[in-house]
Parts: sequence; C-alpha cells; structure tokens
Amino acid sequence: MREARLFLERICEQFSLCPKFCHLQEGVSECSHFTIKNCKGVCKGNENVTNYNERVTNAICKIVNESKDLIIKEKGRNNNEDAFVLIKNGTYLGYGFIDKSEQITHQDELEHFLIKQKDNRDIQSILRNILLK
Repeated sequence: MREARLFLERICEQFSLCPKFCHLQEGVSECSHFTIKNCKGVCKGNENVTNYNERVTNAICKIVNESKDLIIKEKGRNNNEDAFVLIKNGTYLGYGFIDKSEQITHQDELEHFLIKQKDNRDIQSILRNILLK
C-alpha cells in the first residue's frame, strides 16, 4: 500500500494534481499535503476544472503508455536459467524460463518459452507492486 501511495504522490507532483482530489487527503476542504506543494488550487476553486482534468488525462495516458509491453527478468529456478514475466498491451500473458545459453533477440521469441496464464486483478496488483520497487 505504501508503494502505491508513493507512486500516486509522484504522479501528483509530476502533473501538478491535487492531493485531495487524488484521495491522498480526505476529510479536508482544501489540500495541504506536506510533499506535494504544486497544486494549482482546483480544491479551492482557483483553477478551472477543465484544465485540471486535462492534466489528469495526461497523467493517465503516461501511466498507460509506460505499461503496454514489458518483460520482467528474474532469477531462474537454477543458476543456468533466467525467469521472465511477459506483459503485452498492458495485459499479463504469463511467465517462463529460459536457459542462459539461449540467444533471444526479440520479445516475440519469448512466447516459445511462455507458460500462459490468465490476467486478473490480483496479478495486476502483484505486478504493480513489483514495478513500483
């Protein structure tokens, strides 16, 4: 949970989003977050909601675009192999193991070694935590 909060704080800081509107602060009329100081005042009515929402959209687009295709490399089951997790178009496809002597030059070659799995909310949560580290 702490990693998710830190991730959200970084996004708020980068895109000048309001901590109150991002649920980093609740039960307050105006934000007063100790690490995010660049809120432009949407919570006080000092900023046009359309402008704020445009920055929110930009933040969402950044997150989605950064997470479309990803290969996470890990230690294998023994010293002679590597393990991997494959994510394509933001969807978890599965995991696999590759002998270290294999020459992989393109991510499509990983599909031969892939142990297909179903994507679900629990997997997405686990992967999010790994990626935040």
